[in-house]
Amino acid sequence: MGAITSERAARSAPALTNEINVTPMIDVLLVLLIIFMAAIPSMRKSIDVQLPDPRPSPLDRTMSRDLEARYRAALSRLTPGERDLVVGHIELAYNHAQLGHMTGRSPHAARMALRRAIARLAILMREH
Repeated sequence: MGAITSERAARSAPALTNEINVTPMIDVLLVLLIIFMAAIPSMRKSIDVQLPDPRPSPLDRTMSRDLEARYRAALSRLTPGERDLVVGHIELAYNHAQLGHMTGRSPHAARMALRRAIARLAILMREH
């Protein structure tokens, strides 16, 4: 008789399912949506920000003129091959593969030659 009672209990018990109840998550998302909808109008108020003048200062203009003059003078003292690498990389933003293609070198060889050219350029700029 005990076996019959447990069979009836097993049949009448609801089956367990592996589903996730998403109702609480949807409720939370709807509450967040309402909060953001209420907050957006207050975010439209502008704030007056005093930004610095975008033009360079007289000191910056003088320094950049001096630095550019030293760069151009040092650049003229490089060999033509070094000058091509430096100008290609610094002024034209060529990557190592492009410099290698331009000079007939592998990208690694172009990177090493560029490194030596920039080191020599720095020395020449300090001397000027």
